[in-house]
Formats: sequence, structure tokens, C-alpha cells
Amino acid sequence: MASRKKARGTTPAGRRSHTDAEFGAGIGAFLRRLAGIFVMLILTVHPLIIGKDSYYGLEKVKLYFFWSVATCFLVITGVILLIRRWLDPGYMRFWGFPTLFSSLRPYEWAGLLFFLALIVSTILSDNPETALRGATDRNEGLFTWSLYIFSALAVGRFYKPKERDFLFFISAAALVAGYGICQFYGLDFLSLEIPEYSSSGPYMTFVSTMSNNNVASAYFGLAASASLVLFSRMEKRSHIIFLPLGGIIFYMMILGGARSGYVGLAAAFTLSLPFIAGNKKSAARLLWGFAAFAVLWRIAQAVFDYKATTLGWSQDYQHLGFTRPFLLPAAGIIAAVGAALWFVKSLPEGDFPKKPYRAGWLLLTAAVVAAGVISVPILAEKTGDGNLTQLSEMIKGNFDDSFASNRVFIWRRGLALWREKPITGHGPDNFALGFRERFGDETNAFMGVTVDKAHNEYLQVLVDAGILGLLGQLLFYFLIFWGIRGRQKDRLSAAAAVAMVFYMTQAFFNFSSLFANPVAWTMWGVLGSCYSRVKSPK
Repeated sequence: MASRKKARGTTPAGRRSHTDAEFGAGIGAFLRRLAGIFVMLILTVHPLIIGKDSYYGLEKVKLYFFWSVATCFLVITGVILLIRRWLDPGYMRFWGFPTLFSSLRPYEWAGLLFFLALIVSTILSDNPETALRGATDRNEGLFTWSLYIFSALAVGRFYKPKERDFLFFISAAALVAGYGICQFYGLDFLSLEIPEYSSSGPYMTFVSTMSNNNVASAYFGLAASASLVLFSRMEKRSHIIFLPLGGIIFYMMILGGARSGYVGLAAAFTLSLPFIAGNKKSAARLLWGFAAFAVLWRIAQAVFDYKATTLGWSQDYQHLGFTRPFLLPAAGIIAAVGAALWFVKSLPEGDFPKKPYRAGWLLLTAAVVAAGVISVPILAEKTGDGNLTQLSEMIKGNFDDSFASNRVFIWRRGLALWREKPITGHGPDNFALGFRERFGDETNAFMGVTVDKAHNEYLQVLVDAGILGLLGQLLFYFLIFWGIRGRQKDRLSAAAAVAMVFYMTQAFFNFSSLFANPVAWTMWGVLGSCYSRVKSPK
């Protein structure tokens, strides 16, 4: 035994020698590098991958890529930790009993509880085989969910956020968006599928390499949110690159036309503005970003106007078309306010007073929301905008099944399906089977399509994993945000946090898929890596 300790380089007192400490530091550096490689593969390579020119063919390619990369990442990480623990039981004590439980962060506990709820749901599932591997056309069963969760936890433990990685992520999203813009204008040089045009607008079976417009909007919104935050907060001159990249991504979001994406961006920046714009320079940049996005929106509307004239598109396709006369004046006013903040010398250079500034913003936001709720029925009547009309009716308590692109129809029946097994749910990825069995004929008669997702990620988890699963997921989200409180001055933490606020908001109207979910769960891991970190053992 003594010779073994000597071979490991320990002193008679059991303390690690300089050589052993260097070896432990080398293991830590390797794990950080491995986590960084995984993050880059998922955030940059996964969205760029293309497959056969069919929806499920493309999804399968992305599925197998994610499965392969995530499995290799987790297996290698696990093997390295086991080997290191065998060589030195004192290293990384949080991987051993009984210190494992005391060393877990709160959000890691929540992630494990969420995983446990999914296991229970799988065991008690209506179709355990489907719950384990996932439905044939989606494959988001327990296996895929376990890769989501444990990849996020491992990234949160070992990844070290870098500005370079965010730049690569946003640049890749701009490439994907650029190809989608080319598709929209009829140049499908990768031969995935050219959009089909109808009297109401383009039906884009593919939005670039990211499937339909709702799923693509979730991906693009993550990158657009992060790009605008980094443009506002970075001190280096290289910050300027994030504005055009974000502009390309945002323009593609407008062309895709997913209203949930607009709602997600509005909510993310409304809730996060006092944390992003902490001084006059960051506030000025953020306002200039908003002005640039407003100009892009107006350009897109001009394109829609032209298409309406030449191709007979309905003006209903451009969401919030009544804003047309106001966008450019609003952009000018916003840009002027930003310029005043930047150039007026009498304004203090330091950070804004934190508590009064945030309290004032919350009061202003509440006042604007209240004014908006009051004015929506008036605007709906004057403009005739279909979206405002639906929102006005919802405010009055009238929920028609056709509202929100027939989502209300799906949500009502999804809740009825959940009430059949409220605690443990029907099993991961079993929503489609249960919904078709109980409401298939009714759905075909009302919508003329087959429904395989709840179009609300929280409702999807509620039906599949029950109330236990949903509580675990929400607790995981909440505790990550709780853990990074006080780190708002860290621009990378702010970028990841705003991106995930966007994702959480759009998830109310979106559905999970292998196109966007790997990116989103990797970003949860990136946000977890911004957590108040414990000092790694050396």
C-alpha cells in the first residue's frame, strides 16, 4: 500500500504532491476542453447539418448526430472521472458517496429529479417501448431526454464560457439564416426544398436547415437575443460584428413569420432590459439595436407589399401590418435617444443606480402593459388585424378553438388527455399516440391535419411526464436563474440568460424537436456554467 501511494506521488501524510496536483489540473483542463468541443459541435455544427430533402429525413440526420456527439461526450467524461477517482480517491469528492449529495448544486438536484420523473413515467407508460426510444417520427423518448439533461449538467460543471464560442454560435446561426433568406427569394442552392407560394403567402416546408418556421424561430431567437446583448455589453471594438449578424438572423425570423418568436423577443428584452443596459453606453447600443431591427421589419414589410402586388399574397401574412406607418419614425426616435445617451456629456459615465433604475423600469413596463391591454380592443376594431382581434377576444375571456392558429383546440384536448394520468403522465413522447387515439377524427374534421405535438412545450411535458415531470423541469429552469443572480455584469451570463428567457417564453407556443432542442439544452448548460462556481479541486 505504501508503495502504491508513493507511485501516485503522495506524501506520507496523505497530501498530494506537486506532480499529483499537476496531473489533477491536467484532468480538469481536459474536461473543460472536452465540454467546449461538445458545446461547439452542438451550437455550430448541428444546425448546419443537412440530410435528405424531406422533413423526417433531415430530422433523422440531426437526431443521430446529437445522439452520437452527446453519448461520446458523456461516456468519455464518465470514464475520465472514474479513472481519476480510482487513481486518487481524494479528487473530485463530489462524485463519491457520501459527499455526492452535499456537493450537488440546487439546479443539478432539480435536473436529477426531472430525470427521475421521466423514468417513473416511462415505467408506468401506456407504451413503454415508445416512451424509452421515442416515437418513430420524433424520437424524443427517455433516451433523448436523458442526453438533454445530463449533457446540460456536464456542460454546466465543466464548460468555461468564452466570447469566441458565442461568436461562432451566432455566426453559424447567421449562415443558417442567410440560406433561409435565399430560399425565401427563390434561390435554394442546397436543393432542400423551394418554398411553395399561395395566395396567402409562402408555405416554407423548410426554413433553411431548421425545419418549419416555428422551430426555426426558436433557434434563431436564441442567437438573435444573445447577439443583441453582446453588441450592447462588449467593451472591445469587435462588438460591432454582433449587430449585422443579429440583423441577418432577425430578418429571417420576420420572413419566417412565426408570431411566437416576436412574443419571445419582446418578453426577453422587456424583462431583461435593466440588467442588460446597466450604463449609458450599453443602453445606447441596445437602443440602436432596437432601431436597426425596426428598420429591418419595415424592409420586410416592403418586400411583402411587393409580393402582394406581383404574386397576389394576402396582406394578412405580414403580422402586425398596421405598424407600417410607425416603424421608421419609431426607429428614428429610438436611435436619437440612444445618441443622446451616448454623446451628452452631462450624463454620468458610471452604472445607473441599480435599485431605482430597475424599480422605475418595472413600473414603466407595468404601465405600458396595462395601457396595451386597454388599447388592444380599440386597435383591433380600427385596424382589423386578425391577431389583435384574437388577442382582444382572449382578454375578454373568449377562447375560440381556432385562436392562435388552432392551438387553443389542441391545448384544451391536451389538458383533457393529461387529466387521465395527472401525476406520472402517459410517458415520454406518448402525446401523439394518446391524442390521435382519442381526438384523431375530431382533429381531422376541424384542422385537416394530424397533431403529434402539443404546440406548448410545458403542456407536452405535463401530458408526457405528469405534474411531477413539469415541476421538475420548471424547478430546473428557476434554480439556474436563481443561481446566476448577481452576475448580471458578466456579459456572457447576460447573453445566455436573455436567450433562455426568450426560449422559455416561446415555448408556450412552440413544440420541442430534434432541430432546436439540442441547441436549447446545450444553452441551459452554458447558463449553468455561469453559476456561482465551486472551486474545482486541484
